[in-house]
Amino acid sequence: MRIRRLTDPAELATYAERFASISQERSEGVITGAVPMAYLERSRVMGVFDRSGRMVAGFTIGSEPPMRVIERFIPQDAAIDWPPGFREEDCCEAVCAWREPGFSSARMVGLVAPYGNLMTLTSGKRYMLGVAQHPSLDRYYKSLGGVCVYEGPSRDGLQTWVYLCNRRTQLAVLLGLVFVAGPQKWWAKRTKRR
Repeated sequence: MRIRRLTDPAELATYAERFASISQERSEGVITGAVPMAYLERSRVMGVFDRSGRMVAGFTIGSEPPMRVIERFIPQDAAIDWPPGFREEDCCEAVCAWREPGFSSARMVGLVAPYGNLMTLTSGKRYMLGVAQHPSLDRYYKSLGGVCVYEGPSRDGLQTWVYLCNRRTQLAVLLGLVFVAGPQKWWAKRTKRR
């Protein structure tokens, strides 16, 4: 497995196509549409490649406004509980994560997610925006001290939680992924095979 930044327009198009296809499939058709190329071009888009060189997963780190989490997930008329003095320029975000069905969730949680989280932690930004559309991910952010700034339906109608994580919380998320969630996923997969 290899993780590298995508800059070639053809690779970005493949990434966007796979993300859109897998998102639509996993949401049973609720989530539709592609990630705008303009967003991908101004962000750090990371591809995960298997031994044969095929892209099997990916994620994007955005660090320039407008933030995709705000534009894509929070309805325009929603009340958002931003902290005093909050500025979008102080944020980065880890978004547009996807994985092929054959790429295990254990690898995604144990290897890819920590890499992405380390990128947000070292971005120099004061906050990371995170989004959860599954109760288990919501509980995870909450357990590590993420501040929920929005809870409600996304623009697609899915239950959504948007979290703001300061640098200390980002470090807790990273350590939690490396020392708790990753090993749990790995161990669960290993014992399932027996």
